[in-house]
Amino acid sequence: MSLALEVCREGSETLLHGEFGAYPPKGTRFVLSLTWTELHIQRLVPKPDSDHRTVVHLVDVVGCHTLRSHALTDQSAYFCVYTYPLKKRKVAVGSGRARQRTARTFQVDGAACYTGNQETAEKWAAAIKCLVMGIPISSETVVGLYRVTEPEV
Repeated sequence: MSLALEVCREGSETLLHGEFGAYPPKGTRFVLSLTWTELHIQRLVPKPDSDHRTVVHLVDVVGCHTLRSHALTDQSAYFCVYTYPLKKRKVAVGSGRARQRTARTFQVDGAACYTGNQETAEKWAAAIKCLVMGIPISSETVVGLYRVTEPEV
């Protein structure tokens, strides 16, 4: 997993960028990009008709954690992002907006072993948690299971 800088939108630094599978696995792949304020989710496979990108605002995120499959032969790790975005209510009279819980789970399967995939999942979960809690990080920040440190100069 590379922490190379890429730009999602003008003026927003990409902190993490990676390709992950969907859970449950149905062959769908996503590219995720994490900025200071948003998580960008773009569907890769099967190829979308348009370049539709889902943007999850981090102010709507309430949690993120990692998971492991019950199957011991599964080398993938998983991380889940919980959000409560505002959505239009379907009511007969008037219009309103309400928050509805959504959970998106992503399969980390880029490494050949579970340990490598778990490290990547933990990195993403820790980075999202830091940003949600207001802890500033950058693309050079080392995000580990139990620590967040700035790189040595």
